[in-house]
Amino acid sequence: MTKAEEKLCEQITLCPNTGNIGNNGINPCDKILKAQNCTEGFQMPEPWSGHLSSAKILYIGSNPSIDCDEVYPDYNWSKKQICDFFKNRFKNGKVLKSTGKEVSVPYWMGLITYTNMINDKLTTYGKSPLTSYPKKKKSKKNFYDELNNDVASTEIVHCKSKNAVGFYESRCKCSDLWMANILKIFNGELIVVLGGKAKDAINNCCKLKSVMASQTKPIIYLPHPSSPASTNTRIAAVDSELKRVKLIP
Repeated sequence: MTKAEEKLCEQITLCPNTGNIGNNGINPCDKILKAQNCTEGFQMPEPWSGHLSSAKILYIGSNPSIDCDEVYPDYNWSKKQICDFFKNRFKNGKVLKSTGKEVSVPYWMGLITYTNMINDKLTTYGKSPLTSYPKKKKSKKNFYDELNNDVASTEIVHCKSKNAVGFYESRCKCSDLWMANILKIFNGELIVVLGGKAKDAINNCCKLKSVMASQTKPIIYLPHPSSPASTNTRIAAVDSELKRVKLIP
């Protein structure tokens, strides 16, 4: 990570709002903080996954889902351990459980699918792919190498919860604090907003709306990877959005 990345990673993971739980409803993050309920302790906010400053594509979702059984940073980890964890999150394509078992993450596979759909459309029109994109069929490991090297993923709200509990209440506060600085570090070529919740936050949080409108990089909007949208619907959405931002004719 660059020095700027390290500093921002530390600031987000140690967000002061996480210490104000139960503050008489004054803290808009109260609901999402209480929603964790993990016996092993509080799972700190997730700043982003991947190499933010060198990624070619940045995906923005609503908020990360929580898995209390995942081996995940807490306040006993050093700052370096925490930031290294998020930088290398995609490295082997799996998360480590407290049992020692490694499991795949469907959301990450969704990011790979969208990345390849985007590259497919670009190359169909004679454009260069945005990420490493060999023509030969790749193994799952190679797919995750592509994700690790060329893609970063962040959220409107950085605290974790199941089924986006507390997202609505905290979306403007959290994005006000962090999104502008995240986008300042991202030096890539495309921003992809995933799902209706993230899009709705951009439309309804004044500062976030202004931050997104000020971006010179193209921004496209696609169905969330966990949505019931069919493959054909997703391909059509990629095509339509790339045309809208004039990346393809």
